[in-house]
Amino acid sequence: PICIRPKTLLAVRPVNLEGLSYTLILENIDSLHPIYVKEFVPMSPFEFVKAINKNQNVIRDDLDEKSYLPYMINRSFSYFPDTVLLANEMNIAHHLDNKLQNDFFINTIRKNPKRFSKWNKVKHDGDFEAVKEYYGYNNEKTRSALSLLSAEQINIIKQKVDHGGRKGKRAS
Repeated sequence: PICIRPKTLLAVRPVNLEGLSYTLILENIDSLHPIYVKEFVPMSPFEFVKAINKNQNVIRDDLDEKSYLPYMINRSFSYFPDTVLLANEMNIAHHLDNKLQNDFFINTIRKNPKRFSKWNKVKHDGDFEAVKEYYGYNNEKTRSALSLLSAEQINIIKQKVDHGGRKGKRAS
């Protein structure tokens, strides 16, 4: 798309140059002097965790600081015995700026690029999914409903929501 402003001729269009995404800005179309501006791509929380584990500071400007998600980073550090107390300190000091939280982690966590763990995920059995689908409840209401239902009632619900197929999977 080309945008032209009054009094200044300005053309803007996306350009892919050397595998990087740039925005081409022609300030004066007659002179054809392009200025390349790199588009901002927010960093994922896992890139921040990897950088902190290597003691590297990757926050360079306000845009990087905005993409820093303290909850996700604190949660990822809470899985390790050597960093769980530091993550708890940052949860207590949640009011601090993102840059300060990042600097705290960089300066207190020992360099260990091999620090990795899988995130805990809640596993639901067939009873949970059947009751959730039958009543249309969310997870919290389904948990409370499961505590109230008997095994016979749960079996009746499972029969009513059974869609067939092999090995308990739905038929497409």
